[in-house]
Amino acid sequence: MSRDNRIAIARLAPKLRLLTRLPHPDAPGAAIYVAQAHPHDHGEEFRDFQPVGVAGCDWRPERAFEACIAEAAEYLSQLEYPEDRRSGAETAGRRIDAFDHYLAGATETGGERLWLAGHQFGSSEPVALPGELCVRRASARGVLPYRLGSGVAAGRTLIEAANRAIWELIERDAVARWWHGDLVAQAIGEDALRDSGLPDLLSRYRSGKTTRACGLVDIRAAVDIPVIAAFSFSRDGRDFACGFAARPNMADAVHAATKEMVQMEIGHHLVRAKQQVHGFEKLNQDDLAYIARSQRIHPDHPKLMAAPAGSEKSSVEGNDELLLDYTREALLRADCTAFIVNLTRHPIGIPVARALVTGLRSVPPSDVLQFDSMGRCINFNIPIL
Repeated sequence: MSRDNRIAIARLAPKLRLLTRLPHPDAPGAAIYVAQAHPHDHGEEFRDFQPVGVAGCDWRPERAFEACIAEAAEYLSQLEYPEDRRSGAETAGRRIDAFDHYLAGATETGGERLWLAGHQFGSSEPVALPGELCVRRASARGVLPYRLGSGVAAGRTLIEAANRAIWELIERDAVARWWHGDLVAQAIGEDALRDSGLPDLLSRYRSGKTTRACGLVDIRAAVDIPVIAAFSFSRDGRDFACGFAARPNMADAVHAATKEMVQMEIGHHLVRAKQQVHGFEKLNQDDLAYIARSQRIHPDHPKLMAAPAGSEKSSVEGNDELLLDYTREALLRADCTAFIVNLTRHPIGIPVARALVTGLRSVPPSDVLQFDSMGRCINFNIPIL
C-alpha cells in the first residue's frame, strides 16, 4: 500500500461513526471491523443520503481495518457530487445505450439524464455512461431494477479498483445463474484446495474452534474465470453463511470467498443479540434474511450439491495489468464488453471505480421476507446475498 493510500485511510477513519472491532465466536482468529458511514458528515450536499454500515474482515487486523475503511470509501464515492452535474462531465465520447433497459421503469430526475465520463475496459477511448447506474442520486425517483452496490470497488490503484469492480459483476452473474438459475456448481479437487492454502487459512481463522463445517464449490458461469462460493453451517446444520469471490487466480478466489464467508457468519450472532434486546419486530429485512437462511438452507440443499471436479480449469496470477488483460480477454470470449467510470473523489482520496458490463445477469431483488405466528419464514425464494 502506498503512502498516499495510508494517508487517505487515516483521514477517512475518524469521520466514520462507531468504528469498532468485533470478536467472532466461531473464528477467534478473524479480525472484523465495523463502522457506520454517514454521508451528511462529509458535506451538506449529502444530507439526503442514508447512512450505511460497513465492515472489513481478515486474519490480519491491519488488513481488516483497511477493508472496512475501503468499503466506506466505496459507498461515499458513489454519491452524486456537484461536479458530476457540471456541463461537459459527459465528455465528447460516444454515448453507451447498452444499459438503457435498466432505466426503462424508472422516473428520471426532472426529465434530465445524467451522463458521466468513462472508457471501455482496456481502452482509452472516451465514452459517456448513464449516470443513474454509476452514482446514487439523492433526488432520483423510482426504483431501478439494478443493484447500485454491485460493480463498484476501491483499490490501491485505479487499475486494481477497476479489476475488482468487474470481478464483482462476474461473481454476481455466476450467483444469479447458480442460485436463481439452473447452473450446477462444480466440486473443487482436494489438491486444488490444498494448493490454494485453504487448510492453513481456515486454521488461522478458526484458531482451534470446531463449531462450524464449511465447503467450497466453483460456480463460474458465462465468463471463464474462477468464481468460488464458500459456505458454512453450524454443527447442527443451521446458521448458513456464504461468501463469494471471482478472481483470475484460483487461490485468490478461494481466499476472498472464505474471508467473506467468515464475515457473514458473525451476522447470525449479531442478529440473535439484537432480537434478544429489541425483539423480533425490530429486526429489519437484512436481519430477517439471516433467520430465513438459517431456517431454510441446510447442508442437503440441492444448490449445494456439486458435480464432480473436472479437469483443471483456467487460472492465472500476475500484476494488476496482467490481470486486467486476462479479465478483458475472458470477457471478450463471453461476448461481454466492460466500461469503467473513475469515481475517485478528491476529498476521500482512495481510488474507486464503477464498472458496467454487457451480457451479464444481475441477482434479482429479494422478495419481502414474511414469517408466520411461530416465527417461521414462509417465503420460497430465500436471498443468498
